[in-house]
Amino acid sequence: MIRGYSLCLCLAAFLAVGAAPVARHVSAALDPSGAEKTEAVAPETLPPLLRGITLTEEQKAKVRDIVQSQLPAAQENLKRMLAIQQEMGRRILSPGSVEENQLESLLEQVLFLQNQLARQNLRTTLEIRSLLTPEQLAEGAKYREKLKDQRKGAEGKKK
Repeated sequence: MIRGYSLCLCLAAFLAVGAAPVARHVSAALDPSGAEKTEAVAPETLPPLLRGITLTEEQKAKVRDIVQSQLPAAQENLKRMLAIQQEMGRRILSPGSVEENQLESLLEQVLFLQNQLARQNLRTTLEIRSLLTPEQLAEGAKYREKLKDQRKGAEGKKK
């Protein structure tokens, strides 16, 4: 019984976090029409690689094209993953007993889709990175270092 309860807690936590981090970056700088958001885009919504980097108009267009080309496959995988997660949630919350083996195949499907999304994200990130100059990479590194220092300062104030 405790094993089932802990499985339920783990799955509930898994379902809660699910695909949200992936979904946030898939269409980060695009609105539904495909137009690029410029001033309105908060730094935390940009793909991590591009935060703090000034892009040329040509680079912005290429990044938009790269993201748009990857979007349909990512959206389909997210849609499938969310449907499986909903089914897992339905089974977990339905009356009666639930055994781990009843949910394992669904969990395996979710993990497979997460793996596909992670690999796709890596390929997209590397493709975008190839557009950046050494100076832009240094600019991004400097920005991330500044954020790291700010976090350290904020943590020091909490103590």
